[in-house]
This record gives sequence, structure tokens and C-alpha cells, in this order.
Amino acid sequence: MKNTAADLGFEQTRWHTFLRKGTDTPTRAVRRFRDIAGHGNQLSMGVSARSRLNGTVYRNHIKYQVYLERMRKRQSPVEQS
Repeated sequence: MKNTAADLGFEQTRWHTFLRKGTDTPTRAVRRFRDIAGHGNQLSMGVSARSRLNGTVYRNHIKYQVYLERMRKRQSPVEQS
């Protein structure tokens, strides 16, 4: 995943955090997800991960087996939006 992220212009800052290269701003220090509409977009992956796109928050399924089955079937893991 690290190589794919790098190919897409992201750098890994922690084991679970990637930021777009060149975004060394004060917001870079913000590590926790905050549900603030209009506070940028965030793509998160994995069980129970939350992402934000254009002010809408999406949350992946919280149960590992359900998440895994959806991924195997190439279905969306999103449970809530």
C-alpha cells in the first residue's frame, strides 16, 4: 500500500496515515479524524474506517468478517454515510 500511495502522490507519516506530498501546513499536525463539514477530504481504509468526501462522512462496516466478505465480493465496505 505504501508504494501505491507514493505513486498517487502521498507520503506515509505514521503507520496508518498518509498525506499528500507538499502539504506541510499547520493542519498536518492534526492527527485525529474530526467530523467537520467542509474541513477537506479524507480517505480512510480498513474495518470501521471513516472517510470524508465533499462534506459527507462514510464509515466502513465495524465487523471484520462483514468487511472482509464485502471486499472479497468487490462490494463497497461502507455501512453508514
